[in-house]
This record gives sequence, structure tokens and C-alpha cells, in this order.
Amino acid sequence: MGAYEFEDPAFADWEGNVWMCICSHEQSFSMGITEEDYKEFEKMNIRHFK
Repeated sequence: MGAYEFEDPAFADWEGNVWMCICSHEQSFSMGITEEDYKEFEKMNIRHFK
């Protein structure tokens, strides 16, 4: 992902802004999304903590 150096996969939008990165050794992920996008994410029924 360009200049980013992630240990695990990360996802970016079309502008190159990272919106999710995964940390496998901690079995976690972090997201940087809008409240509207979060509502859509919740519909996927992926177990998570807000």
C-alpha cells in the first residue's frame, strides 16, 4: 500500500486514505470510517466492539 508499512492487510479508499488495518498477532482490527459507513458495516453482522 504505497508508503504505508503494515504487518498485515490494510484497506484504503480511492483517495488512498486507510480506513481499516488488521493486526493478526493481537487478533484485532481498527477502522477509521464515518458514522454512516459504520451503520453499513453493522449490517454485515461481523462481531466487533465500537
